Amino acid sequence: MKYLVLTLLVLVAAPAVAEEETDPEFDVEIIVFRHLNPDDSELQVEREEEDSTEIRRRRFASLAPDQLRLGTINQELLGSRDWSPVLHYGWRQPVAGRDDAAVVSVAGNRRGAYASGTVRVSLERFLRLELDLEMDPGSGTSYRLEQARRMRSGEVHYFDHPQFGVIALISRPE
Repeated sequence: MKYLVLTLLVLVAAPAVAEEETDPEFDVEIIVFRHLNPDDSELQVEREEEDSTEIRRRRFASLAPDQLRLGTINQELLGSRDWSPVLHYGWRQPVAGRDDAAVVSVAGNRRGAYASGTVRVSLERFLRLELDLEMDPGSGTSYRLEQARRMRSGEVHYFDHPQFGVIALISRPE
């Protein structure tokens, strides 16, 4: 009887053990925009070369225009006298823990300004967004924004730099 109960427990638990645990998926969306009347106090400092073997860069499918949730904000920035969007981009990705989190490269240009860098999203107890972006507003001088923040799904966050800013949203797919 003891062996029968043990065998039944193993058979009932086996499917749960056999199921592969997958990372939850999130939509990630960012708008990078430049200040048209910036504070010139923070200049870009040349950065050291990174060891690319440690970075797990990944590509994910872009979100369709009707899936982007920050479109209204992007339109307001387009009509602004103070700011100009350079990059509006979104993608869906599985989000792993911090040690296994993928790094996504982003780049865009508009009206002579160019922005590029990496975005990294991880999930442990909370969502975490890490930005490492550079912006050349068209002057030949690059500026860098390197920030990380804990986020909640569905919350819009603003990352600020004297030369440019980033609006970010991480949310569950609809």
